[in-house]
Amino acid sequence: MTPKVATVLSARDWEPNLVAAAQSSATVRLVGRVYQPDEIAVMDVDVVVVGAETSWLSSARIQAWRRQGIRVVGMYPRGDSPARTLLKQGGADEVLPDDTPADAIFRHIRSIPAHRPSNRAKNGQLVVVGGPRGAPGRTEVSVALGHAWSRSAKAVLIDLDQEAPSAGIRLGLAPRPDLIDVLDDLRSTASLNTSILPRHRALAVVPGSHRAEHTVVPAAHLEELLDAALAEFELVVVDTSPGIGDLEFVFKRSDHAVLVSDASAVGLVRAARMVADWAGPPPALVINRASGATTEIIRAARKWTGLEPAAIIKQQARIREAARKADPPDRYLSKQLASLAIPG
Repeated sequence: MTPKVATVLSARDWEPNLVAAAQSSATVRLVGRVYQPDEIAVMDVDVVVVGAETSWLSSARIQAWRRQGIRVVGMYPRGDSPARTLLKQGGADEVLPDDTPADAIFRHIRSIPAHRPSNRAKNGQLVVVGGPRGAPGRTEVSVALGHAWSRSAKAVLIDLDQEAPSAGIRLGLAPRPDLIDVLDDLRSTASLNTSILPRHRALAVVPGSHRAEHTVVPAAHLEELLDAALAEFELVVVDTSPGIGDLEFVFKRSDHAVLVSDASAVGLVRAARMVADWAGPPPALVINRASGATTEIIRAARKWTGLEPAAIIKQQARIREAARKADPPDRYLSKQLASLAIPG
């Protein structure tokens, strides 16, 4: 069978030379030249050929491809030991100097045994919790779901709100380690070291960063983190920034989604706008801070969002008190969210 090959675009000569040779040869079938890692996720590809000079390449990224059953050929400048080590550490199937002739690269590609994804390739379930601007209670719902599900599954809560991360504060965790520490460790060790993650009871947590020098983390790095977390945990709950914005890729690749909306008219209109831009699986709608007649709230939610509420959380001082004390979520909140069964 002719292997289907994708190359990662490179300014070095190996990549255009390999593409030109592939286009004039029946040895391999070139199915694409990619620029970003998420392009590979939607391709039917057997082998990725990638250069160590690629800015977003890491050992964790190589391992994620291999868990998906994609074979990896890594190219490095001859004599560049760190580049070669990066590819070796990630477990690339073949590691070749990038002055290797194209026909020799083809022979290496065809000699790599086809392999099925490992047992770990059956990744955990990714649950994204989103909500519009206006503090609808997204983090409290994320924490409550993570806590509930961690009782019967290996679960982690990842705070990807890079505007105002609050999961760590809500749970009373120390400022460090944070998202940046976890990413740095991941990129150096090629796997998620779960022992460094803080915990709140059974729930592992990746808190957002509050460092003054913190800048927005590139999407490619966050994808590495999700890949590694999904390989280690049965459930990965992600608390997102308001709206969809730069985290659209998280919504798209999620297995399950929750949309948290304030029960007010303004909150429902904002949620409706978010639904219009939604990416990924249809969300379960959680109406928070409800007061008054439940039937009226349900009717308004249906009208504005087109969704049937999965849970309605009424105003409760004890919910705020539990959050203020960094206690586990209040039982009332957990009970109302119980209809959102553990994803399976």
